[in-house]
Formats: sequence, structure tokens, C-alpha cells
Amino acid sequence: MKRISYIDILKFFGVFFLLYEHAGNWCIFEGAYNSIKVWICSFHMPLFFVAYGMACSGKSIFLYDKGLCKSILEFINRRFSSLLVPYMIWSLLYTTDFSVVFLKGVLYGSNQSLYDAHTYQVLWFFPTFFLSTLLFQIVIELSLRFKHDHLVYLIYSFVCGSASYLLSVNRGDWGRWFGFDIAFTGVVYMIIGIYARKVFDYLLNRKKYILLCVLPVFIPLGWLIARNNILEGFNTYIMAWAVYGDSYTMGILSASLSIFGVLSVCAILRKIGFLSFLGRNSMTIICLHRLIFPFSIPFSVLHFTNDMLIPFVNTIISIIVSVPIILFFNRYCPAIVGKRDKAV
Repeated sequence: MKRISYIDILKFFGVFFLLYEHAGNWCIFEGAYNSIKVWICSFHMPLFFVAYGMACSGKSIFLYDKGLCKSILEFINRRFSSLLVPYMIWSLLYTTDFSVVFLKGVLYGSNQSLYDAHTYQVLWFFPTFFLSTLLFQIVIELSLRFKHDHLVYLIYSFVCGSASYLLSVNRGDWGRWFGFDIAFTGVVYMIIGIYARKVFDYLLNRKKYILLCVLPVFIPLGWLIARNNILEGFNTYIMAWAVYGDSYTMGILSASLSIFGVLSVCAILRKIGFLSFLGRNSMTIICLHRLIFPFSIPFSVLHFTNDMLIPFVNTIISIIVSVPIILFFNRYCPAIVGKRDKAV
């Protein structure tokens, strides 16, 4: 399937915001940074689910000429190779404890269980995203079999959102297995991605001025809603813990507005190939930055003093350092980053 540059750039912004926000977790920043952190956390992980929905072909996986079982297994195998294989590899690379607790924590696959497994907690995203892609394919199949596909998407979004909301109550110390409750919310964002693709393809072909004049306004709107929707007891949003704000619906709305605003910027920058390259390899940067931060953070703190500038510089350094490693992985060991073929 042909790559869509502005969707790849959206993923670049997702990983950029993730690194910027994570840098603040390594240093204690206050004031303006905290306001930016709340906004970023309200949408930077949902962004990846929206991007998947935008890039999804929308085709059925039931290839009758191959046999139903074989076609389904091929689909699951592709998702397993691209998400769960790197999840297991990086869990092993990051751990300091190969005990039974580590094994249980990795097999459970939640943010909290990975903490107890003494490995990298951000890896929760991989198993949760894996479940979301499987659940999302169900609605794709349903939409292809019914005439009123918009109604199917609406009902499925409501069912998934309700399931996520109900399952997020009394999650326990380790949350749900593979972030199952979070995966349902991921499906809601993937469905939003389907419509985001339709909107932006239309605007790029006919109404480009809207990208410049209207949609960027969605960013301050998303920020405003996010600031006023923080759940009591938390000072930010944490998708890894199923914390979407005081109102689940407003949390979805604020994230969607911010993502649409960022998408307008991505559409404008869509011809910048380097940003597209970084977006295509965003998963690799997510895995790598925990190794780079112990060196990039001290450098940034030493040479800069502004709480807004330090995480920004650190993010730029981390991304630049990641580039040669990305090229090496893509060429010599693509499986470690969820790719089947050697490619740059």
C-alpha cells in the first residue's frame, strides 16, 4: 500500500511530543511546561491510533481463495510480527531482572506490570495496539457487509467506548491484561481516523485554505478543553492507566480536536521527506529514546536553563542520534523494530 506522507508526518509529531513530554518526567519542570504537558498528554498516544485508522486500507482479511483460516492467521501473524515480536525483544533488552515476576509482567503486558517486571513501561503500547488492530478489523469486516457503514461505525464506537469506560473501573494494581480496556478506546480513535482521512484528502484536493485558516484553531480548542477536563487526583492525562480526564467523552473530543489541528500542520509539511522518514520509523524512536535520554538529558540541562527549551533540545538530540540506529536496524535486523524486510 502506498505511503501517505502527511500521515507519516503525523506519527513523527506523535513521537516528538512523546519525547518532549517524557523529558519532563526526567526533570522537575513547572509553570508553562506543565500546561504544555497536560495538552500533549491529552492526545499524543491517541494520535497513533488515529494514524492507523487513517492509513488502514479498509479491505477485508477474508481471502476466500486462500481459505478463511489461513487469511485470518496471516493477518494476525503480520500484527504479531510488527508489534509483539519487538515488544518481547525490547522487554528483554531493557530488563534488569529475569525472575518469574518479569515473565508474568511481560505476559500481562500492562504499563503497571512492566514496571514490576523492571523493564520499560512505555512498551505497554505494543500489546495494547495489537489488540486494538484486531478489534478494529472486526468493524472493518462489518462495514463491508452492511450498506449503512456509517451507522456500523457509530454503533461500534459506542460499544467500544462503553466497554472501555466500564472496564477502566476497578482495574487493579496491574490494570487489564494487554491494556484490554485501553484497546477499546484505541478502536474509537481508529474509527475517527477513517473520517479524518476522508476530510483531509478532500481538503488537500479542493479546500487547502481551510488547512491554513481554520483547522489550526482546533489546537487551542483542544488545549482549552483538556485543561478543564482533568480528573480529580491527577494533574494530567495518562492513557497507559486509562485516565482520559473527568469526562471520557470530553477527553475523546479534546484529543480529536488537537489531532485535527496537528494534522493540518502535517498536511502543510507533507513534502518534507525527512519528517516522513522519521514518522515511518516512529516505533523505533519510541523504543530507543530510553537508551539515549541518560546522555541527552544531562547535556541539555548543562547547556540550557529554560524549562521549555531543555526538553525541546533533548528531543531534537534524541531524534538525531536515533537516525543512524534506525538505518542500521532497517538494514541488518528489521525484526527488532517489527519489519519483515530489509529496507530504509
